[in-house]
Amino acid sequence: MFWTLLIFTLGLSPYQWSNVEIQRLVELLKTVILNDCAPSTVSSYAGAANQWIDWYKSYSFRPLQCNPTAVALYLTSLSDRGLSRSSILGAAYGIAWLHKKLVYPNPVDDLLVS
Repeated sequence: MFWTLLIFTLGLSPYQWSNVEIQRLVELLKTVILNDCAPSTVSSYAGAANQWIDWYKSYSFRPLQCNPTAVALYLTSLSDRGLSRSSILGAAYGIAWLHKKLVYPNPVDDLLVS
């Protein structure tokens, strides 16, 4: 799901996306994104981001440029399910990573969330 958002964020039209060179460059971009942290960290962040995406979709929130209230509600729902503090922090890091990688303001920095 993260890669779908990346492609959407790039603003490529179906015509552009059908170009083989553009597809090759997007694959290179994925490599750049994945090489900025240890593979296990990227895997953890991407997994947390995908869980966030699944949650927001079920409540019709927007995953990017979202209202910090949505993030606060999501993290509260994790706490309500009994997840540990480290799991909740991991979820927040994943959301922050997603926004950073897609060059969107980070809702986790909002006082309501942090």
